[in-house]
Amino acid sequence: MSNLKLNFLLASLGLPFLLFSQKYSVGIAASPSISTLRAKDVSSQNDNLYKPALGFYAGINIKKQFLKRISIASGFEYEHVAARLDSTFTDENGNSLPMAIAELHYDYIQIPVILEMSFGNETKFIFQIGHNLGVVVSSAASFDNFPFTGSIPLPPDINFNISKSTFNQSLIIGAGFEWSLNEKLSFRTIARSNIGIKDINRQKNGPATKTLSFFLSIGIQYHFENKN
Repeated sequence: MSNLKLNFLLASLGLPFLLFSQKYSVGIAASPSISTLRAKDVSSQNDNLYKPALGFYAGINIKKQFLKRISIASGFEYEHVAARLDSTFTDENGNSLPMAIAELHYDYIQIPVILEMSFGNETKFIFQIGHNLGVVVSSAASFDNFPFTGSIPLPPDINFNISKSTFNQSLIIGAGFEWSLNEKLSFRTIARSNIGIKDINRQKNGPATKTLSFFLSIGIQYHFENKN
């Protein structure tokens, strides 16, 4: 079993243990996102090959409080990562053709492990740092104005085919606020970035490709206190 698969399994098995805490909470959150893929343009080695596109994030979490200001959270998340690739082509006479646009779409199921620090009482400032393990469950690409069909090989610097068994890893950095609604409920908004740290490009000669997304999650947290 690969290290990524082992880490994914261990993270899944560790989720129930978060419930055995005197102070814990469960929550849900969702948000549209701005996402892209990070890969150097092979022609310039400077510019990013891809441009941002609209994505989506949704998750459910279990958060355990260890100290007054420190908690650890995990759960399950769905993230739709999208990116856009603009290309220019010319006809046989050297005339420029309309801009060709490809959109890439990847759906991930992820297990995050997040260390959270909070400051304040009724209104809390929150800082998060953590790690995400994800697996691609589906992928798709759409084309507009490309001068070829699916039967013609794609340019070697364009990667559209990512296996459904591909794992991804990302660094989580977030900050935001939590407002207490009553003794049990709180409202949270977190600005978060998932910064890919694993090359997801399956092509041998293609550029290193990593995910990147940013979103402002909005969610509700329900707080429990185990008296046993």
